[in-house]
Amino acid sequence: MRIKHRFTFRSDENNIINFLIKKKVDIDYDEIINVIEIFEDNKDFVEIKNFLKSYNSTPLSRCIYTTHELDTAEWLTVRSMWRSYFAEPRDNWGYMFTTYDGTNYCDICGNGLVQKENFVLKLRPNWRKKNFLMIYGIEDELFVTSKIETVFTENNAKGINFLKVLNRSGKEIEGTRQIFVEEILKPSLKSESIRKEVVCEKCNFKKIFPKIDFNSYDKSAFENLNVDMIKSYEKYGEECACSGTIFMSQRLRQVLIANGLAKGLLFEPIKLV
Repeated sequence: MRIKHRFTFRSDENNIINFLIKKKVDIDYDEIINVIEIFEDNKDFVEIKNFLKSYNSTPLSRCIYTTHELDTAEWLTVRSMWRSYFAEPRDNWGYMFTTYDGTNYCDICGNGLVQKENFVLKLRPNWRKKNFLMIYGIEDELFVTSKIETVFTENNAKGINFLKVLNRSGKEIEGTRQIFVEEILKPSLKSESIRKEVVCEKCNFKKIFPKIDFNSYDKSAFENLNVDMIKSYEKYGEECACSGTIFMSQRLRQVLIANGLAKGLLFEPIKLV
């Protein structure tokens, strides 16, 4: 496992560009925002990080795992690398009170929403060769093509249901489904994987900020599960964002790989201890 950091900066920041060129760092140039990605084990990482920090560039960081680490994990977190669209109605976050039951919603930390209706999107996703989608602002729901529904059904994927996705006229969007994960795991994230905890001043709900590393979970929480997908009890997110994590079994991941359907998914193995 290696840790990769992604920095962004304005494309007119010539001091940064010149510094990175001297350090032989590849830059992804754009008209507005430039991007670099660098591994933490790079000999110049600390110097580059501190230089960019002086320009208020804070990295987004993630772990890059080996094939062996991915293939030997019993369970993995999963999310889509394709992000697009918003839940509707988008204005004033109206979907939170149409798609969700907001009876216990906390407007400070974002906890308490429970899905009660089908998701609504403005347009049919432009799937092309993609099969998995996550929509902006919602980190614990996956939307898929009918091909995924067929493959998962044929392979008896457990713990999930497939829900229709609607357009703003209330009609079903053809070939698009939401994977509804039916169960929530009991609290199980180990303390050594927690970087920070924040308790909401209004509702006292505790949100977790995990470390950037292998995350460890209580093994007993995953024993005797009769599901292939399940959501975490713990929730994460800055400010009023509040989402869980989706876990997928290795069995179901291998089904996707065998059918050539894992492309576009980001898997992260977890440790069971």
